[in-house]
Amino acid sequence: MATRKFGGRFQIPAVGDTCSRRHCQNCVGVPMQRLKGVSVWMTLVFAGFGLSGCGGGGGSPIVGSLRAVLERNPMQAGEVASLQVALVDTANRPLPAEFQIESSAPLIAQVESAGDGYVVRALAPGRARLIVRERRTGQQMQLEVVVAQPAPTAARVEIIAERTTFLIGERTQFRAIVYDQTGQPINAPILWSSSNPSIIRIYSSGAADALAEGTVQITALVRATTLQASLTVQVARALSETGDVDLEIR
Repeated sequence: MATRKFGGRFQIPAVGDTCSRRHCQNCVGVPMQRLKGVSVWMTLVFAGFGLSGCGGGGGSPIVGSLRAVLERNPMQAGEVASLQVALVDTANRPLPAEFQIESSAPLIAQVESAGDGYVVRALAPGRARLIVRERRTGQQMQLEVVVAQPAPTAARVEIIAERTTFLIGERTQFRAIVYDQTGQPINAPILWSSSNPSIIRIYSSGAADALAEGTVQITALVRATTLQASLTVQVARALSETGDVDLEIR
């Protein structure tokens, strides 16, 4: 059937033809009038928000559906994440739309316009529902946002040692305490190092062996940060087998 389309809304069959799609599920061909041997049909198709032509190939009506994707969820208090919202057809193609987005708990999570999209600001621990409405179709959906307490941040590290002077052959244990910004101790992995491993060799556990006479710096570095602390340690040699040493133990 030869046809011509006008704005994608009407089809005019050639003289003597009938619409082969009069009873398809996409449209209902309704004879409106006959004028000089030409039948005119108006095709009404729900396309999420308006009228459309039959097109070809049959199929179900194009119904718009809402999509909302948050960049990350859960979020931590203080974070900002992008929110992508769209009205799409069954082939996942975007359709014209106007959105209204609200938060059920704006003290926990706020939504703001940002250019062509939106951003969500996580303000406090808790849960909030983002209510997305499409104004033309009246469709709406909800997206739950979970805001978690931010992870504690290391602010200071301190090395703990029984003493800072040792004899060759002794083994000792160094410890490190990491504090957050409020001064509370937190768990954080430590990387230990010695400025001269031939004098004092220190292991990943903080245990250390005094191997030779001299002075070294023992350093505790908080992993994945630049936060560190250092301690000067001295190793002395025993003067006799009885253990007499010319050394002041502090």
